[in-house]
Amino acid sequence: MKKTRVWWSVVVAIGFGCGTAPDQNAPVASTPVAGPRYASHFHVQHRADGSQLLLVFGDRMDTVARYHVVSRGSSTTAIAGAVRLAVPLERVAVASTTHIPFFTALGKADVLTGVAHANEVRDGMVRERMRKGEVVDIGNAQGLDRERVLLLAPEAVFTYPFGGGLDPLPGVRHIPMVQVAEYLEQDPLGRAEWLRFFGLLLGKSREADSLFAQVVERYERVRSEAPSGQRPKVFFGSSWQGEWSVPSGDSHMARLIADAGGDYLFAQEHATGNIPLPREQVITYGMQAGCWGRLLAQDAPVSLLDVAGGDARMLTLPVFQSGVIFQCNSVTSDIFGRAALEPDVMLQDLRCILFPQQCSGHAPVYFQRVFQ
Repeated sequence: MKKTRVWWSVVVAIGFGCGTAPDQNAPVASTPVAGPRYASHFHVQHRADGSQLLLVFGDRMDTVARYHVVSRGSSTTAIAGAVRLAVPLERVAVASTTHIPFFTALGKADVLTGVAHANEVRDGMVRERMRKGEVVDIGNAQGLDRERVLLLAPEAVFTYPFGGGLDPLPGVRHIPMVQVAEYLEQDPLGRAEWLRFFGLLLGKSREADSLFAQVVERYERVRSEAPSGQRPKVFFGSSWQGEWSVPSGDSHMARLIADAGGDYLFAQEHATGNIPLPREQVITYGMQAGCWGRLLAQDAPVSLLDVAGGDARMLTLPVFQSGVIFQCNSVTSDIFGRAALEPDVMLQDLRCILFPQQCSGHAPVYFQRVFQ
């Protein structure tokens, strides 16, 4: 299925920089690659025979996949318990549209032959290939179309380890399933660093390293520009049928708000997912907020009432009278896709929302102010 989990949750966690200890079961001497520096849900080991051992970790930091990455035509001895991947991969399918931006960023959209949720693909190049029949629809939230995937005969299907490692093709063992867990990363730069994961498998490691280094440079520059001193208090959440939930203080969104110069109201709340809030607590926290934002998905223009979750009573809060109101609309921005590669753009959007006097002329991409 398409990954539409609330993207900031701790399972979509964000506590980076620590990395993970190398797998002690590797039978051949290995040394860690330089990094990942920010991502914590994948790890690479260089081996003495010139191959790599690529590990993917799930939401409890358990190992959900082990890949032995070798060059095409290599006779390198296999690693027991690891899936062998001959790279660069030249023919693949993806179970989530969120993976597509990594391929296009590396100039490898041409290796895609099948995508799930094809009607939700945003990338223009991939949509054109779909129109020509070069990329086919392989399924939806109910599962992948086994027959279509088998006919495509991809070298790998990129999927995700929901539920500890879901196999989207039961009974099919000759097509490797490549688990992608970028959505679990808490650090915004950690998600972007999955460029290096894709770069390794697509023969684009040098390009991936270069692109990621540029993202880091831009992100750090924007972060350094956040004003010192008083930090505006920020409420951010989502509302569904009158029920609110907010990202935990461990989350991707909490990190973005802090790096933009804001004081996230739930920064001290630790959880393994989003935090549900009864209306009374929403009002209590809302009384403290100088900025109020909401994640939503709607085709129509977004109003103050929409950001208030459709509850007119929220409009009486001081923040709706004289504060800063903003929204993130997944219908008009690719917040669940391209945004993973553009944490610097998300950060700039938020900084300009919190400190608009510093950002005249900025064109927002993912987060936008809402006015009366």
